[in-house]
Amino acid sequence: MSELPASGNDLTWGGMRGNLWIQSRLERAFGNKSWFRLFHVSNQVFLDKRGSDHRPVLVKLVSSSEAYKGSFRFDSRFLNKPVVKEEIKKAWLTNHPFFNISVADKLKKVRKTLSKWKKTQNLNARDNIVQIKKEFEKVHSDPFPSMNRSAFLRRELIKAYKEEEMFWRQKSKEKWAVKGDRNTKFYHASVKANRAKNRINKLVDANGMPQWSEAAKGEVAVEYFSTLFTSNCNEDYSAFFSGFSARVTTSMNDQLIRPVSKAEVKEAVYAIKAASAPGPDGMTGLFFQKY
Repeated sequence: MSELPASGNDLTWGGMRGNLWIQSRLERAFGNKSWFRLFHVSNQVFLDKRGSDHRPVLVKLVSSSEAYKGSFRFDSRFLNKPVVKEEIKKAWLTNHPFFNISVADKLKKVRKTLSKWKKTQNLNARDNIVQIKKEFEKVHSDPFPSMNRSAFLRRELIKAYKEEEMFWRQKSKEKWAVKGDRNTKFYHASVKANRAKNRINKLVDANGMPQWSEAAKGEVAVEYFSTLFTSNCNEDYSAFFSGFSARVTTSMNDQLIRPVSKAEVKEAVYAIKAASAPGPDGMTGLFFQKY
């Protein structure tokens, strides 16, 4: 018997014994080999106490999706923030060439820097719009309204609407919509439709059990493709190709293995659609073209 992986406060009981407050771990969940063969990602969660001196224990048969945090995505609204360029430059130049830092490592540092900066900013355009509208109404309800303040709020409101449109346009990835078509509701509906169409609700594991959570589905996918692309055959097939003539000449091979030039890298970067889906590092084509 093995105890299930757990999360939360595992001191499930607490009470007074004399003048002392005692806490103890009384409740827990276990499984045998047959259990884990059927529910290999099962786990237990120790919940908050509600009235009782015992803590409830919730046994889940699938992994918790809470372990999956949202991944970083470069937001096109960053372009309107003057501080962003300085933050990127600072992160990029921090690494001294002496340490032989790769481009991938520099991008990782930039991603961390932008993530930290984003947490300190209120980039929710909808919340900004609501707050600006309230402030705008407050100014205009004043017996002696400030015209300068009113003009400033009007400019900020226009900017917030543009940022909201930019956000949902990037999310929707609608290529036919021309620049200037301000229809946030359309882009929002497009995003919802794409999410519904692309969402994988469940995956069936090797034991025939459906897995619903994001973590469990990820494990099923990894296991499936690891098995699919792992070869169990150790035979030598070189004899089958002994009579084939080479199709790649020496000059062709030299062209293929020669070092990539800066001009080729620049051409490839600017050939990417700016609003294309980001790569594994979360950076879109727009980021590389702009910075």
